[in-house]
Amino acid sequence: MQTTEIIFVPAPAIGHLVSMVEMAKLLISRHRHLSATILLVANFPYNVGVDNYVDSFSRDLLAVY
Repeated sequence: MQTTEIIFVPAPAIGHLVSMVEMAKLLISRHRHLSATILLVANFPYNVGVDNYVDSFSRDLLAVY
């Protein structure tokens, strides 16, 4: 089966990032032929904890999928 990749580019705010990650997780859990890539702006302004959040979901996704 061929895999289709979906690319997400959230606005530079933690709320948008979290929503995009959850949407990507939902889609790939329901449709095994999909893969998701989330592109981030190099420096999220005014957001503390983005690096920790990205590290936490990166480990989770690599472990699950």
